Amino acid sequence: MRILLAFFLIGTAGLSLAQRSQELRSHYGEPDIERFTAAPDIGLTVEYGSDGQACQIVIERKQSLLHEGV
Repeated sequence: MRILLAFFLIGTAGLSLAQRSQELRSHYGEPDIERFTAAPDIGLTVEYGSDGQACQIVIERKQSLLHEGV
């Protein structure tokens, strides 16, 4: 029961600490790289130059950050 309660408290704390894009932008400024969803399984990553213009765009199949089954 204690473990379940601990997971619940950690999960709740994590959700309350999550920051929105606008909060991050106001704290750190404009991003120099962004990732978008072009299609359900296709990602679009844009890297910006110092002038704010897109200088590199990569379109690729989305990949999981966590690898399964090792």
